[in-house]
Amino acid sequence: MLPDNPNLIAAFEGLDSPDLIGKRRETFALNQLSNAGHLVFYSQKGDIATHSYTFEIGGKNKTKRQLEGVENAFVL
Repeated sequence: MLPDNPNLIAAFEGLDSPDLIGKRRETFALNQLSNAGHLVFYSQKGDIATHSYTFEIGGKNKTKRQLEGVENAFVL
């Protein structure tokens, strides 16, 4: 389970913890989608999903490979 605010991760784990960058990215995406009125769920393919879309959250080297065969899927 992720908190709804990436600042909470920094408060508990420290701002410069490099192993938490992915968790902070996922938390930010979850926060923004939730604030836009979407219900957000964990997804078997990708990181998170709404009723209409699936998202893979990643850095500069992330590809759509994990989303193959999933309609309305995006890499953030």
